[in-house]
Amino acid sequence: TENGIEHFPFEKPNHVQKQLIQQVVNSLQKNSDCVSTAETALATNQLMEEIIYGLENKDLPSDLSAY
Repeated sequence: TENGIEHFPFEKPNHVQKQLIQQVVNSLQKNSDCVSTAETALATNQLMEEIIYGLENKDLPSDLSAY
């Protein structure tokens, strides 16, 4: 700003991936099944790419490192 730096204090959020990490640990220890799988991760990734790029996945640029 014209008056210098403006600070916005906020509380640190809880660890957002704690529940998923616990599910993976439980699954590895054979205590329960993990609801997140490679299939659900792929579906989520494809949806996010379609939202971000507004394209079908086959039309995505081959080199996404620039994004």
